Amino acid sequence: MNTTSRAGWILAAFLLAANCLTAQSSVQDELQRADKQFDLYAYNLALRTYEQVLQKDPNSARALSRTADCYFQLNRPEEALPWYERAAQQYNVEPLTFLNYGKALMQTGDYVGAKKWFRVYGEHNSSAAQQYINMCDYAIDVSKKEAIYTVKNEPLNTEAADYCAAFLAGRVVYSSSRTDIARKSQSKTSNDWTGSAYNQLYVTQRSAESGMLQRPTFLRNDLQNTFNEGPVSFSADGKKVAFCRNNFIDGTRQIADKGINMSLYIAEVVDGNWLNIKAFPLQRI
Repeated sequence: MNTTSRAGWILAAFLLAANCLTAQSSVQDELQRADKQFDLYAYNLALRTYEQVLQKDPNSARALSRTADCYFQLNRPEEALPWYERAAQQYNVEPLTFLNYGKALMQTGDYVGAKKWFRVYGEHNSSAAQQYINMCDYAIDVSKKEAIYTVKNEPLNTEAADYCAAFLAGRVVYSSSRTDIARKSQSKTSNDWTGSAYNQLYVTQRSAESGMLQRPTFLRNDLQNTFNEGPVSFSADGKKVAFCRNNFIDGTRQIADKGINMSLYIAEVVDGNWLNIKAFPLQRI
């Protein structure tokens, strides 16, 4: 091989190595960005970024397990399972992945499958793993007993998140991210951290004819701050309310030290309005 040919091969090898290093650097940058979004609870944003990582590195254990974690945190455990399965097959997977895999299987009702992964996690933390195994055994035992209550699906339920019901003078107040009921003003088009609409409080009551909950209405009017408040709890006389409030910007929960985080408040209820809103008086003992 002459000198010119040897120099050409060396240059080609150098350029190839440089391209590989650049690609690897890009993957690491995107992975760090996804992890930051995940740590801020912006799971809908993190999912998209982890997807970009996996397009370049399909066997990234970190991206695979975190993708599964995102689906799990978004209350979509069935979609999390195949990602946990792929992550669990990687040689450098973090032990916590096995624990979370078991939790997702538990949430889908597969307690036998969950115990398998809890045992794997037990090689790293036997006491914690045993607690979850005991929970699975208890669930399996209870599932064999005759049900005490009959669960029925209410017509007002939606595919969105409907949760945290509270009672108020014979009515039911609950939180929902449903979008089929629109406000006359203060409409929101952005998404929250779940990738769905902003959560709002609704109120409903049972129909005397059917006994089912009726189509709900907004608990508070458009002139008040009505988004991302809840769950709520009312006093027996309905004159006081305790509630959680959190704020999101562009779908991302803000960093705690910025003072914009989930907080607990109390207020007086006067003609449906919440007055004298104050932070919950928590005293350290």
